[in-house]
Amino acid sequence: MCAVFLYSAFHDFYFRNIMQGCGYSFLPMMGGVAELFARMITALIAMKLVSFPLACFCDPAAWVGAALFTGFSWLSVKKKTPCFPAAGGYQFFQRSKMIPHFLPLC
Repeated sequence: MCAVFLYSAFHDFYFRNIMQGCGYSFLPMMGGVAELFARMITALIAMKLVSFPLACFCDPAAWVGAALFTGFSWLSVKKKTPCFPAAGGYQFFQRSKMIPHFLPLC
């Protein structure tokens, strides 16, 4: 069952690493906090209902919660950071001499 939700875990790490690479550290950290809260809420509901299958769903729920948070955070970062063409050009790469290897993602 967890294999179905690995796609959301991939997106969580993907967006988190891109935001950290652009110099944003607070939002990826809060993605970890969102993951913790999603796991905690699912575990509390599983204890209340005494449901083992729901307890097994804690990890996928955490991945989905973190992926949603980091996905929406990524959209706000993409709008206001100059390192992506949609946000205003290549000034970030000219300034830091980085190779824009993730530009097709924009």
